[in-house]
Amino acid sequence: MGQRILIAGASGLIGTALSRELEIQQNQVFKLSRSLENSAPNSFYWEPKRQLIDLDDARPFDCLINLSGSNIGKKRWTNREKELIWNSRIQSALFLCKNINRLLKPSGTFINASAIGFYGNRGEEVLDEESSPGEGFLAKLSQAWESSLSIAVNSGFRVLMTRFGIVLSEKGGALANMLPLFYLGLGGPLGSGTQYMSWISLDDICKAIIHCLNTHSLQGAINVVAPNLVTNAEFARTLGKFIHRPVFLKVPSFILKIIFSEMAEETILTSTRAYPKKLLESSFSFEHPTLEDAFRQIFS
Repeated sequence: MGQRILIAGASGLIGTALSRELEIQQNQVFKLSRSLENSAPNSFYWEPKRQLIDLDDARPFDCLINLSGSNIGKKRWTNREKELIWNSRIQSALFLCKNINRLLKPSGTFINASAIGFYGNRGEEVLDEESSPGEGFLAKLSQAWESSLSIAVNSGFRVLMTRFGIVLSEKGGALANMLPLFYLGLGGPLGSGTQYMSWISLDDICKAIIHCLNTHSLQGAINVVAPNLVTNAEFARTLGKFIHRPVFLKVPSFILKIIFSEMAEETILTSTRAYPKKLLESSFSFEHPTLEDAFRQIFS
């Protein structure tokens, strides 16, 4: 029998795929749910905002994986939306850390999502896990998110902060949002198109999380991105090629800033060239190391 794993944020794009893969590998997956009506087996109610968690006297788990957090690209970044984005991550992480001794065995592993937004807008600079943090809302959020795990670190647990890149899947996320325009022949580079996109396939992000769980030499920050990154213009051209659509419309930066304001500068137009140094040094093998590999699987 495999490990007993508790997941917060199991209903999202990554959480759903990860839960399925963990179960295929004979692990027992338990889920934290914010719905009182959720009577699914192996599901426990929690509400971090109200400091509530009902574990039904469950014994401690081998691993805790926290993927919870509101979607940063769903709405325009008003002050209220930014507060929601911030609190949904920091409150959840702090609450789990405060209960870490109830949740995990002494030898347990805590994997908490973070993001390559940690590095901010860095142009062509290659960024590994030792690179300094950047500036801006997402950089400050990621730093605070990772700092909130200090209770778990100081309690002696193995803690990993998985800095996710843009997850590619036709089922949700950035790619799913792009596809309707590209299918209409209205896709193209955004802004200058020279900004680097740190991406990873959905299959590889699940595989990387499981690799982090099972590779006990790994701890701390982990860049979870593909090793072969592309610019926004290269991404658009490659996507157009795979769906057999022309790519010629270029959306100027100023229009994106008018429509999306700060969110455009920190997501669509920012350049983050992250490199998965720790994954590669720990002998992780990517299923989709290139964008062509990822699109071939998605659109096959």
